[in-house]
Amino acid sequence: MATSNKVVPPLETVLAELQDLASRIANVDAGTDARRVKKIRLGLEKAMSEIKATTERLDPVWRPESIFDPSDPNTTGRVVALTMIAQERHSLVAIPRAIA
Repeated sequence: MATSNKVVPPLETVLAELQDLASRIANVDAGTDARRVKKIRLGLEKAMSEIKATTERLDPVWRPESIFDPSDPNTTGRVVALTMIAQERHSLVAIPRAIA
């Protein structure tokens, strides 16, 4: 029987270890001590941000920090505000009376 001498890249080995660790972490009880739980949570968040940074670095496609989304109320409000500021100001007395 032939044996495979396929070389596994180091990053793939580390990824397999990381996946194993992630499943082990998910099955461990953090306890009830609030300080300890917070310390564990902050440690996990730091690890996640480092993994996310590595993931983004490996992605050859640069992703923008933000996109223009006209359905976002904050974006729409800013567009309306900038449009109103850019218009010429009129006094309220100059506005003709209308039946509404």
